Amino acid sequence: MPHKVTNYKTAIAQRQRLFLRKTALQIIYESFYQKIYENCNKQEKTLEIGSAFFTLFGKSKNLFKDIVLSDVSFNDQSTITCDAHFLPFKNKSFANIIAIDTFHHLQNPLIFLKEASRILKKNGKVVLIEPLVTPISQIIYKFIHHEDCYMDKDPFQTTDFDQHRDPLVDGNNGLPTACFLREKDSFHNKLPEFKITKLQRLSLFVYPLTGGYQNWCLMPASLTKGLLKIENLLMPFLGRLMALRMLLVIEKQE
Repeated sequence: MPHKVTNYKTAIAQRQRLFLRKTALQIIYESFYQKIYENCNKQEKTLEIGSAFFTLFGKSKNLFKDIVLSDVSFNDQSTITCDAHFLPFKNKSFANIIAIDTFHHLQNPLIFLKEASRILKKNGKVVLIEPLVTPISQIIYKFIHHEDCYMDKDPFQTTDFDQHRDPLVDGNNGLPTACFLREKDSFHNKLPEFKITKLQRLSLFVYPLTGGYQNWCLMPASLTKGLLKIENLLMPFLGRLMALRMLLVIEKQE
């Protein structure tokens, strides 16, 4: 049974208000969407998963001219409300599936990936930005961040859906690292039609200094773009040690 679709208008609205007050945070997410767009099939139909929060920001609609915005929660911005584990679309109907900070909230990632494969055309892409566990980031994710972070379970094991699970809050920041790094061979064995074509490390210190979705920010908006450029220069040297996120590109070969 899929997750029940839910109504979190109040929670979403609160986070949107906080987001819109933080120009530095908006600049960071604008850079995320730009990186996603650069790795997608251009001028073709795109599905965004978990779009409720970011649609008010409007970046995906500005970049992608033919996009379907989906979310598991009822909201005023998304095109359709649905569970990412059970996507109500025809086979081979999309060239891209994109998401930011959504995959690690999925209870059964293998079911989602099979659904993604079903609705993607040949050479279609899944492009994600997700948490990455590194020696430094795991300290933040395990002891500071409000979501869980563990990698000691099989990430591809299918479990019964928990109808009491909160899809906006309950998540495992270790899930993407487990699926696409630690269990990369298992990923390719279970989904041979998919190939991981890129895994790029992102985010060192700029994002944490914004406070994320907390009520504080230590990052001046005027410095954000410049410091993001410095991060990019430092990433080859510090990424494996302390990167907080990954950009993942998965291409359907068949």
